[in-house]
Amino acid sequence: MKKLLGASALALAFTCLSPFTAAAQSIDNAANPNPEGTLSRWLTLDQFSFSSRYRNAFGTNGEHTFNSEQNRSLVSGKFKLDEQGKYFIGFRASSGRYFNWAYSTAMGAHFGPSDETIFVGPGTGGLIYQALSQGVTGDAPESRGWNFYMRELYFSATPVKPVTVEFGGLGFERGVASEITTFDEDGYITGERLRLHDKNHLYFDQISTTFGYLGFYDPYTPNFFARGTGLAHNNYRQVEAHKAWSKRFAGSLEYDWFFGYNTFREALRTSIPETKVADSARFELYQRANAPSLQGEVFPAGNGWSVAFDKNLQHKKWQLEAGYADIDRYYGVYSGSRLGTIVGFSLNGDAYQIGKRPFVRLNYTPHPFVTFFGFYTHEVDAPTDPTYNAFNRQNIQGGLTINFKAMLNKAGLL
Repeated sequence: MKKLLGASALALAFTCLSPFTAAAQSIDNAANPNPEGTLSRWLTLDQFSFSSRYRNAFGTNGEHTFNSEQNRSLVSGKFKLDEQGKYFIGFRASSGRYFNWAYSTAMGAHFGPSDETIFVGPGTGGLIYQALSQGVTGDAPESRGWNFYMRELYFSATPVKPVTVEFGGLGFERGVASEITTFDEDGYITGERLRLHDKNHLYFDQISTTFGYLGFYDPYTPNFFARGTGLAHNNYRQVEAHKAWSKRFAGSLEYDWFFGYNTFREALRTSIPETKVADSARFELYQRANAPSLQGEVFPAGNGWSVAFDKNLQHKKWQLEAGYADIDRYYGVYSGSRLGTIVGFSLNGDAYQIGKRPFVRLNYTPHPFVTFFGFYTHEVDAPTDPTYNAFNRQNIQGGLTINFKAMLNKAGLL
């Protein structure tokens, strides 16, 4: 059992393509009835928050993988270069040293390596340390709870209405899918993207093409300025299209090529308030169609799916999401690491990662400035193979988020 990188997990606030985005937006709008603020000519904020949580997670053998307080600082938005917002600089900055961990060890707790330890099954031995810290010697990598990184920084231009071009450090295009079957919401690539939005001629509301780079070491280099050389390389290609047929139905399709793997993804979101049980439902699927060699070892093709339902209660003060996910054992191939794949380290949402699991998430927003949250998931029907490893056999977390964006809206600045 090896002491390993420590530090934290997932982004919180339950924003970005989650069922709670619309609820959070309605809160912001209520806090600021006049959308034209002092800074709105130059700045648009998508998120600006600070979160603190306690996370308790168990791995495959029942040992703690996380058992600590964690913090996350996050700000994202656009600096508009013209009044209409056709040209802007987009950005997303947060704490957290790793690709899919915007949370870090609590600020001020200590300055050395994380005290969190990740355990693995008896068949994997010390492989997990090698997989997650290749090139690192000595103690596990530091979580660096005080550090703040520019994860995304890009230029966006819409010279004509149907065409947008983006270049720089980019987030992933997911359509209506979530981080469960794609990549973590905190993830990033360097590259370029072309968006075509002309539904009158293309049928879809938007078709995007992305060419980017995500190397093995990039998951441990969150700072865009430290991985800018990736702009000269390309190992990730994606074509994505999405469409809203009505207020009730929206869907997306995706094909991507990454490390030699051809992957197809589909997602559908539907509004079902008539059921009284849920306001909406989201269905996601993916298929990894081939099995190329990854550093000398062949991992099989695979597929997975997720379904989630969400419900708003008490004038949207309470938001509930519940669902079930089935992510194949070798989803870690997208890390680009043979060892990472063996030990179950994957780049999708780290609150889920691999395996079959129900999950439930609850938000309570008593005031537009504060949200309390909780999350629970537990893997079921896990493989009995002694070499199998999952970080999140069980994952419990709870905490609060302070919404500074809502404060700025209330003050009339945005």
